Amino acid sequence: GAFVGNFLTDDACLDIDNFHNKVPYLRPDVSLLVASVFLRKFDVGCVPVLDSTKKVIGMFSERDLARWVGHQSQCKSASEATVSEVMSKAVIHCNDATTFEDALAIMDKHNFRHLPVMSHKDPQELVGLLSMRDIMHQQVKGKGKGHVDDFMHWVLKMKIG
Repeated sequence: GAFVGNFLTDDACLDIDNFHNKVPYLRPDVSLLVASVFLRKFDVGCVPVLDSTKKVIGMFSERDLARWVGHQSQCKSASEATVSEVMSKAVIHCNDATTFEDALAIMDKHNFRHLPVMSHKDPQELVGLLSMRDIMHQQVKGKGKGHVDDFMHWVLKMKIG
């Protein structure tokens, strides 16, 4: 069956070990139907797509799903089409030493609402996922200035749910 983070799907019931560093993720073979239920049920707009070695190979977002629906001239249903067919494959990211200002600049430049956070020690290691919602919360609390110790540290401590 398909694996979707640690969440119950039609195909699999998974446990906490299927989060990767507290970040929920999709596998590329998950159907768009399961992926859309996942996004809605857990109120997330974007998740990384990880291969079997936990390497980030793409990002799957509500926008990807909307584009697929808008161009749904293919003969596949949402239960047949997979995340790998519609995910964004060019993954731009920051690392856990990125400043607030730099992370925001990356998101602005590329028109992203979500940005994977990789380890500065191992650029292949996913350690978090930054969202515009995170930035908004930090700005409202007045903690949006500074370096990893007061911003990225907070992002990496967050939990989904």
